[in-house]
Amino acid sequence: MAGHWRTSIVVVAVLAVLAAGVAAATAVSPSSAPPQSGPPPKVPPAPQPVPSAPHRGPTPPLDLSTQRTFVSGVGSDANPCTRARPCRTFQRAFSRTATGGEVVALDSSDYDPVTVDRSVSLVAPPGVEANIVASSGRAITVDGGPDDIVTIRGLTLTSLAAPGNGSSGIGYGSGGTLFVQDTTVTGFDIGLDAVPIASASISVDDSLFSHDLTAALLFEGDTKGHLHTTIDHTRFEDGANGVGVSQLSTAVLRDSVVTGFTNAGVAAFVGTSVIDVENSLVTHSVFGVAAEDRGTARVSQTTIKENSVGVFGNVLSFGNNRLSQNASDGSFSGTIPLQ
Repeated sequence: MAGHWRTSIVVVAVLAVLAAGVAAATAVSPSSAPPQSGPPPKVPPAPQPVPSAPHRGPTPPLDLSTQRTFVSGVGSDANPCTRARPCRTFQRAFSRTATGGEVVALDSSDYDPVTVDRSVSLVAPPGVEANIVASSGRAITVDGGPDDIVTIRGLTLTSLAAPGNGSSGIGYGSGGTLFVQDTTVTGFDIGLDAVPIASASISVDDSLFSHDLTAALLFEGDTKGHLHTTIDHTRFEDGANGVGVSQLSTAVLRDSVVTGFTNAGVAAFVGTSVIDVENSLVTHSVFGVAAEDRGTARVSQTTIKENSVGVFGNVLSFGNNRLSQNASDGSFSGTIPLQ
């Protein structure tokens, strides 16, 4: 009897232990746990990849495939220089322009100086006054290759530099051909200063050079080649010298006006320089047409009047000019028969 009770007690004890275990498991079961108050626990963020080091290779070159780029007074050099999103400076637009292309000014404004070293045109359409302003040095520098063709059309070039600081509207150091068309150049020491390092040619048409201190146009060749220039329908006014050619340079001045110079209106300065003046007016200067140090000037169908001295030096006439009303007319050094 005592053994039976011990057995029963052991069985009851085991059952009690088992029941306590089941109760504990049930107490921590999520399905039976009472709802918790407050926000749910946050899910930890997924690990992020470590960013790679920035690329340190060379900067890719600008896209130079654009045939026509644009500048505007309200543009930005951060733009792609399109018509819809123009650049602010000619220099930035030039850097994005294909060789043989053009940079076009969309509106009237002042612009910074620019350097051109390949065949590109700088253009302001009719009605747009695109004024390239230089506080020193050059407004436009042209330093191209021997076959490069550069055109400057419709622009205004203005100097803010103090007189005598060597400023120039256009500085031509190298290139094949330079065209200057319908352009106004004002207030520089030299309006167009052309001293190329090899043979080159320049054409100036329908332009105005005004109040340029030392010379409106000064042309000088180099021992490596000659400089050939043609000038048509252009006005030169007020300064020390108008159109001057120096060593290894030849120029033809046609259908133009030269007036108001305190030295020479038209001059050939040395023996290797020659200038032809045709159907033009040279007036209100100290010397109208002068050829010094064995330089040569040839004059045809031109009026030389109201100068202090009409002609001076080796100035040849084709016999069809008007030399009169000067304080001293001077005299032509010879006559070339008309053919």
